[in-house]
Amino acid sequence: MTTNNYDAALEAFAAYCADRHAAAIAAIYLGGSVARGDHTPGRSDIDLFVVLNERDAQVEHDIARQAELLGQRHLPALLRFNPEPVSATFTSLGEIDEEASFLGAGFEYHNFVATARRIYGEDLLPRLPEPDESRAQDIAQFGLNMLHALAQAQDQAQVVPELSAFLFSPIFRSAAIGLATQGVYVGGKRETVEAFAAAYPNLPRMNAALGRAYALWQAWGERDLSAEEAVELGQICKDFVGGAYELWCV
Repeated sequence: MTTNNYDAALEAFAAYCADRHAAAIAAIYLGGSVARGDHTPGRSDIDLFVVLNERDAQVEHDIARQAELLGQRHLPALLRFNPEPVSATFTSLGEIDEEASFLGAGFEYHNFVATARRIYGEDLLPRLPEPDESRAQDIAQFGLNMLHALAQAQDQAQVVPELSAFLFSPIFRSAAIGLATQGVYVGGKRETVEAFAAAYPNLPRMNAALGRAYALWQAWGERDLSAEEAVELGQICKDFVGGAYELWCV
């Protein structure tokens, strides 16, 4: 699987939306690693954010179903470990204007404005409200609390290689969210490892854990992890997210 598969899925999605729902859609943005250009073909999924003129359940269902079909068609290798290789999330112009939208909300604002890629419609980035610092901090702490609860509930006995994809995200996500509370905004995994080391050189265990998670991520980009590596990753997830929670929330 190559970047051509990703390009084909994006082109097909934008064409479908333009053909079927042009009047309902203000803009479509691509986010995540594919937008940044540091994705791993055959491993990374596609995150799409659809801004509607007004929320419409039928339109959202139709577009979400098309995203699902395009994932099955263009990124079938991901279905082994991700039921949604292409996902669409929805918001509206009204929600953006009322500061009730998830899009670029809180600590996400700086990364979204810097890395999101518009693939259809008008440029809405100038319309996104820059977040109040205290609200951004509150959202970041809420995110860390959620990740901590999920990581601590993880059953190590159920960690298998097929679940590896779901273990990387909490690790790097918790590091990035925590760094955002310090005014450091990062998105990519390597960038996150480097930024954390620069910000917290006095935390060697957490730096070692984050570095090891990145090494396992690179290995996973080339092959499935072994059972032993999957268990190790599960423990790193639990320990690192727990450490991040204590560092920034307690």
